[in-house]
Formats: sequence, C-alpha cells, structure tokens
Amino acid sequence: MSPTNFVRFEEIEPGQSFIRTTVVLSPELIESYKDVVGDRNPLYDEMSTFGCRVAPPTLGAIYLFRSFYATFPPPPGRLHASLECDFFQPWREGEIITISGHVVDKYLKRGKKYVLFQLSFTDEHGTEIARARVEEATPE
Repeated sequence: MSPTNFVRFEEIEPGQSFIRTTVVLSPELIESYKDVVGDRNPLYDEMSTFGCRVAPPTLGAIYLFRSFYATFPPPPGRLHASLECDFFQPWREGEIITISGHVVDKYLKRGKKYVLFQLSFTDEHGTEIARARVEEATPE
C-alpha cells in the first residue's frame, strides 16, 4: 500500500459507516482457524447442544478488520489499542455472517489520536450474534 492510499485521522468522522462484508462459516474455515490458533476444544468438533457444530467465537476477530480497513485503509503505524467483544449467540457452522459497523468517536488521549469504532455481526436472519468495540491509535 502506498502512503497515499490510507485515510487520515482528519478524514474520519463519527457516524461514518463501514463497507458491509460477509463470511461463510464453512467447515474448512472453522478447521483452518482451529489449526492456526491450536484450539482443540471438542465443542467445535461435535454436534453441540445448539443442534449443530459451532465455530470458536474469536474467529470473528479476523473479519472485523476487513470491514473497517476496506473503508478506512490504515496509515503506516496505526496501533490496535483495545478490543471489547460481546457474544450473544453461537457461531453456527454453515451460516453466513454479515459484518457492519460505524465510527463511534475520535479523540485525543495523552497527545495521541484515537478512533473508536463499533462492529455488529449478524446471522442470516438479521439476529445480532456478536458486537465488538475497537480502539485504534494513529501515528499522524
């Protein structure tokens, strides 16, 4: 990415929405994620009490940045400062998850520029299954 392709702090405004993205929770995606993170919890290998296989909920962390960065490509040196997640429903194998979000706030803290954004993960029926709030510090 060249230095001219990123979005500067001054160009980001509270209320701006992100490009919606989707991810299919395929068996292959779930297996690949489990292999990479070393999660061998048998809950993810068998039929769960929810009547299906479920995915590790942290799998969503990979995809939350795809939506944000597709809309606001980060400048070199942007730092991930915090992440807070709430999980409301299981991540069911085979579901199509839609990720959407918006900028909540931007502010100065200890002389650094921060952006706070919130993302929502919904299933095929429009039910919110998780929510994330992410704070990033930008170097400019």
